[in-house]
Amino acid sequence: YTSPHTKPHYLRRLPGFQSKALVAALVLYLLIGSASAQKEAHNWYFGDHAAFTFNTEPPSALDDCAMYTYAGVTSFSDKQGNLLFYSNGISVWNSNHEVMENGNFTHYFGSSIAALALPFHNDTTKYHLFNISGNGNKNQKIEIGLFHSVVEPYYDNGQGRLTNKESFIFGIAYEKMAITRHANGKDWWILIHEYPGNNFHAFL
Repeated sequence: YTSPHTKPHYLRRLPGFQSKALVAALVLYLLIGSASAQKEAHNWYFGDHAAFTFNTEPPSALDDCAMYTYAGVTSFSDKQGNLLFYSNGISVWNSNHEVMENGNFTHYFGSSIAALALPFHNDTTKYHLFNISGNGNKNQKIEIGLFHSVVEPYYDNGQGRLTNKESFIFGIAYEKMAITRHANGKDWWILIHEYPGNNFHAFL
């Protein structure tokens, strides 16, 4: 366990959610998303240029995904269900399905849960984006671990950009991370598994 009090201030309050696998995401949607009038999780982008939306009844497939990935992803929409961005941990695409300004990552080696996003608690125009790179092959000379960036999807009339890009949080970890709500009902924990060993680290 790592105390959050030693970490940068941007990790202190992180509302939001996302899921890695399609089945897990469906469970999450049924348990949380359908109980809310908000539609931040109504558009899913994943896999080999695949996507579908819950903005229709029944849900329908979309053919506009610009992303290819074999691992976990994140996507976020606004409260009305309008797509804002999606990411596979390698790049970040805007609602026009174009890579955002500064939207390509440099350290990514590979990860089964590549990206998770959460909205800022005090700024409705910004989102936290976490991505994690597995231990991989150290001969690649790629810095690996858990990283944080800020997504501004409304910048430049929706073209979007990344700022505070790839801020390093923690070193070598397994290709896993998870987010769970704090008992206070407002904050969120992000959890990772240190590599190698049995140590888990939690950041608030």
